[in-house]
Amino acid sequence: MKAQCFAETRKAFYLLNMAAKLWHKAPFIRLLLSFSIGILLQWHLQAPLILLLAVFGSCLLLVAVYSFTGIRQRFQFSIANGIVLC
Repeated sequence: MKAQCFAETRKAFYLLNMAAKLWHKAPFIRLLLSFSIGILLQWHLQAPLILLLAVFGSCLLLVAVYSFTGIRQRFQFSIANGIVLC
């Protein structure tokens, strides 16, 4: 029982490690995946232009505010920067 659990854990770790290597070897896959999801969302949801402009403007404003903060706050809110850029 214990050996089987260890084997399954080892297999899962191996698969995750392979996926990580794939991300590093072929970074275009991340871009392709992002673009594909964006195209599918736009095709099926079709948000109005005013909403898209508002979201873009607010993201741009957040990035500008972040760039004017001090170095200590930048490290404190580094997660927020990553979320805004996504």
